[in-house]
This record gives sequence, C-alpha cells and structure tokens, in this order.
Amino acid sequence: MSKLAGLIISGLFLFLLFSAGCTDFESGDGEITTGLQTEMPAEYALMQKNLEDIKSGVNSGLESVKGDLKAGAAAVSAYGSSSPEAGKIISAYLVKYPFSQSSVVIDKTGVVLDAFPETSKKLVGLDLSKQGVVVETLNDQTPLLSDFFLMEKETFWAVFQSYPVFDKDESYLGFIDMTYKPQDFLGRYIKSVTESTDLDVWVVQTDGTVIYDTTPEEIGQNLFIDQSYLSADLQPLFREIVQNESGTGEYIFWDKEWANPVGKYAVWDTAGIDGTEWRIVVTRNKDNNGSGISGNTTWQKTNISAEYEDLKEFVHSAVEFEHRVGSESALAEFNNPHGSFIDGEKYIFAYNMNGTVLALPFQQAFLGRDRSETTDSNGVCLIKGLIEIAENGGGSIYYIYTNPAHDYRKELKLSYVEPVNDSWFVGSGIYIPDVPVNFSKEDIEELVLRVKSARQYAQENNKLVAISEFNNITGEFAKGSSYIFAYGMDGTTLALPYQPELIGTNRLNFTDIHGVPVMKLEISGARNGGGFVYVEYLDPDCNESRFKLCYVLPVDDYWFVGSGIYTESI
Repeated sequence: MSKLAGLIISGLFLFLLFSAGCTDFESGDGEITTGLQTEMPAEYALMQKNLEDIKSGVNSGLESVKGDLKAGAAAVSAYGSSSPEAGKIISAYLVKYPFSQSSVVIDKTGVVLDAFPETSKKLVGLDLSKQGVVVETLNDQTPLLSDFFLMEKETFWAVFQSYPVFDKDESYLGFIDMTYKPQDFLGRYIKSVTESTDLDVWVVQTDGTVIYDTTPEEIGQNLFIDQSYLSADLQPLFREIVQNESGTGEYIFWDKEWANPVGKYAVWDTAGIDGTEWRIVVTRNKDNNGSGISGNTTWQKTNISAEYEDLKEFVHSAVEFEHRVGSESALAEFNNPHGSFIDGEKYIFAYNMNGTVLALPFQQAFLGRDRSETTDSNGVCLIKGLIEIAENGGGSIYYIYTNPAHDYRKELKLSYVEPVNDSWFVGSGIYIPDVPVNFSKEDIEELVLRVKSARQYAQENNKLVAISEFNNITGEFAKGSSYIFAYGMDGTTLALPYQPELIGTNRLNFTDIHGVPVMKLEISGARNGGGFVYVEYLDPDCNESRFKLCYVLPVDDYWFVGSGIYTESI
C-alpha cells in the first residue's frame, strides 16, 4: 500500500476478491453487484494469528495510557495544574512510556497551563482554542483518542490521548493529554511481526488517513484524497476497509521491499478506544509458501577499510561523471540497474537536499518521492543523516537497508555521500551483514527509557549535580556499557564516566574509525527533540571498540544526554 501507486499502470492494481461478509462492487454500468469469498486460503492462518496479537497489544497499550492519564487528571484536580505533586505523577508516566513525546494540561478555554517534560515548558501560556483537536476535546469533556494531526512547532505527525479534569464539585476545568507519534506506539506491537515474518502491516483511520506503514513515506497520506490512490481498481478495497471492522481480500501490489509487484492476501481488524477506530491491515505475498519466518543466513566480509576507500572513489567518480555529462544524463545512468554505476553490491543513489529521490536503481518506485522522514528498523533517520552529511561537504554514515544482491535482505550499510552541488548529492554504500544490528524491541525501549530517566534527573536537579552523578563511576548512571554520557550542544564533553580525561574537551569534529561524524549527528538528533545514531566506540565492559546504537535527548537548549546498546565488533 503506497502513495507511489501512480507510478504503475492502474491495471496492475486489479483487486480480485473481497470478503467483509457480503461486499458491494460497482459494476461498469453503475449497478451494484455482490462478491463473497467462500473458502479461506491456508495462508490466512499466520496472518490472522499475528493480527489478533497486534490488536490485543494495541488495545492494551491504549488502556494503559488512559489509566495513567486518569491518575494525572486526578492529581491536577486535587493539587492544581502546576503543583509539584501533579508534576511528579505526569513526569513519571512520561518516563514510563518510550513512545511518549509530551503531556500538557489545558484549561477549559484552551490555554496551556503546564507542560512536560521541561523542554516543553515553552508551550505554557499558548492559546490552542482554535486547533481542531483541542476544540473537539474541550467540547466532548470525556476521554478521547484524537485523530492524526500535525504538530506544527515540532513538525511531526501525532495523536494524543486525553482525560478530562473536573473539580470536587464536578465542574469541568479542562483536560490533560499525552502526545505521541502513532508509528512509535504501533511499532511496539507491529515491528516484531514485520521483521521476523514475511508479513507486512499498515494502519489507517476510518477517514482514510494512514497513521502507520512500514514505508514511512505513506504516513499522513489519505486513501481517498491523494491522487495516486484514486484508481477505480483501488477504491473499492479502501472503502471496504474503512466501512467494515474486519475482512479479507486479495490484490496485486508492491512487495514489502518495494522491488516487484506481487499478488497479496490481506486481512484486517479494528483496534481503538473511546470511539476512535484504527483499521489494522496485515498482508502477505501470495507466492510465498514458506513458514513466514525470515532466514538468518549471514555473509562474512573482510577488509572493510580497503572496501571503504574503493567506495569513496566510486562515489567521487559519479560526481565527476555528472560534471562531464550533465544532470539529466547522469541520473539516467545512475537509475539504470544494468548501467556502469552498478558494481556488485555497490550502486549509486541520488537525493535532492530536501529528501526527494532522484536515483535509486533497484527501487525506482520511490523516484520523485520525499523520503526525508524515512527511518531504518532501529529508528535511525537515515535520509536526514545523509542530507546533513552532504550539506557539510560529504562523509560517512551507518544505517540498515535492503541489499538487492542478497534478495533485498536488511543489512548494516556503511554509506559515503558527496554533494554534486548545493541542490543534490550522490552516494553509495557497502554492506556489512556479519554485524548483528537487529536490536530487539525490548532492548531499544530499555535504552530510550534509560535516557529519559537521565534527562528527568538532569531537569529535576542542578546541572552540576547531574553531571557529577553521570560521571560517578559507582553511581546508578554509570553501569558498564549502559553508561550515560552528556555533551553540550557545541560538542563540549560534560559526562563520560569511563573516559574522564576527555571531560571539558570539545569533540564536535569527532568521527569514528570509518569517518562517521558521530558528534554532529548526535547534536542534530538532540536539537530535533531526540534521535538514534550508530557508532563504532569503546565498550567499557570489554575495553574494545564495538558497534553501538545510541539514543540522545535534549535536557534543554544547551546540552543533551544519551546512552547506547553495544553489539559485536566489526
């Protein structure tokens, strides 16, 4: 399911069957006919089981957030919106949930009375009474799960759950909420399915807005408005999905690696709370006869340093080629899957500095699309990272990406990029499949919560006290490889418990063994409200360099904290 449908002839998307009970179809002469699937293929068994697990997890998660919001609303009612008692309860549940972004208390006129965490205090005093989701919540005066909306100041798509606040006389005072990205919330229950099986999953509101997709480019699109979805072949299925709480169907679409169109089975069901319904759609390729579990084959790779030098020369030759023949001819050659810029696993890709795809020879369905919000399976913002490095003259970055030479299997990739000019850049990469970087959902959530706890400690204590505690080798924040580090937004080292000799030094230009500008990427992640970065770095538990997934969060506008998860060395 993708906004990119417009790149394929509409006849490709001929939907074959629907079964949401009796299904209406519009015939060519305008009459309504009925279709009914009488026999369920065996392939639905795995899909249905995973769908039920996802639905159960989502509903349980929504109920859990609602319970904590209820406790927060009670504290605001009893102690006041800006009381330490209410603040403690609200801060605690924000740290409890790795997906949470913020929580605000809004009075009955729509004015923000308080906001958490500390980095959200700038919202206090804002009048949000004109925002649609706030108006709906104030008018309803009951617990709500909002529709998808754009957080204008933070520029990301989000939803919020809210709970009303009443005083002891049952007079309405306003509400308390928790804002989060639905892709982060839903990913807790979906990613383990999409990463360990051949299944794919997407989630849509009943108005047709996509709120989760394994292809991030589709999040925020609407099935009934976007021009690419308006094919008469596509619309019947979309109507069935939003109009029926559950159902099944068959259709033809891209495989989940965006390499080839394939026949697919689909099954959907509904999760939600407080009147809001989310349709969860699970799909599977029709021609897959395996168990549904992805293989674990690995390929050994040696002499990364030598290959990396060849990689840089390969990318530089692409830049020189563009300078000789011009952009149009160069991009045509970069997009040729049999052209001169395909060298084994290496191929040239190209992006505009705004994230629009210009060349991607083995995934040409993405051409012309904005991928700036794309993340890899561990949450690393790979396109934004590539753009930042290109804008700074070029360099390296790690991320996980599909390898066309290995049946589009997701592997660690070390890429190198160079700007062609101020408008666009080219790059290529080498794959390092023997490094196991598929960190578990539980390990990533534990990492996020660890950094959230450190930030909360820093915001609740004097900065010097917090930094001293982070540097305390026997303290709770310096537990071996799980240690907390801290830096100024200018790159000054504030806390690094196992390398005290670096305290006070500026590491803005620090790069790892393959030239990845770690500090600049971490600062960028912190300035954007938090983010993940890969690095090869010293592990104090074994005193050797190992591969690491880091997560960082801003404490305020001047410094940030972070931690990481190590894997085996390259």
